[in-house]
Amino acid sequence: MRVGQNPEKKESRKLVYKKHRIIIPVFIPKSEDDYYKESLDVFKFCIESLIRTIDTDNTAITILNNNSNYDVQCLIESYFDKKIIDKYVKYAENKGKV
Repeated sequence: MRVGQNPEKKESRKLVYKKHRIIIPVFIPKSEDDYYKESLDVFKFCIESLIRTIDTDNTAITILNNNSNYDVQCLIESYFDKKIIDKYVKYAENKGKV
């Protein structure tokens, strides 16, 4: 049995919550097919357009990587490292429609 109080109760950290969250599921496979040819550019344009048009003080971005190719993974991780996106969820296998 524990004795005393939880030391975390004494911590006075302020939790920051945002009013809105945008969740973007993405799946771009490694393919030479014409259908996916420009998908990385479109995805990059989508993220950059979103960043320019949202209020970052009230809105957080979550990206669900549904086992996309390596280039997409690197792009998402670069946004995450720059703290442009708030959360990054990476699936090891394609889950289909999220």
